[in-house]
Amino acid sequence: GGGDSSPPDSPASGSKEVAMKKVLGAGDLIMFGIGGIVGAGVFVLTGVGAHDAAGPAIIVSYLIASFAAALSALCYTEFAVDMPIAGGAFNYVAVECGEFFGWISGWNLVLEYTLSCAAVGRGFSSYASTMCGMDPDSWRMEAGI
Repeated sequence: GGGDSSPPDSPASGSKEVAMKKVLGAGDLIMFGIGGIVGAGVFVLTGVGAHDAAGPAIIVSYLIASFAAALSALCYTEFAVDMPIAGGAFNYVAVECGEFFGWISGWNLVLEYTLSCAAVGRGFSSYASTMCGMDPDSWRMEAGI
């Protein structure tokens, strides 16, 4: 207040500085790297499917996806400039649209992570069984759905 242009939670405003605690160690970061490598290998399979089924139209779909990703990056940049808080989609949606929509956004992220982990797990089971000299489908279980 009173002509002070610093954000409300900054040290210049007289409040305590709140720092985020470091919780990831070297082992965690190594596992993230391994997971990213395995995940990247799994998602390369979409390229094989695109080559076999989609043909040259895949270039258009990648251009559309890259345009959407660029717009998303610009939106996050705008949010980061407007709100001096650390956070992801949940925080931004909760501040802009209310906590109910932030809650929905958070659960959508959980759903996204669950489905992507399922895709990585499915691909990794093929990799691991092939590495052990078995059929790629030998470690998969039928869901009966």
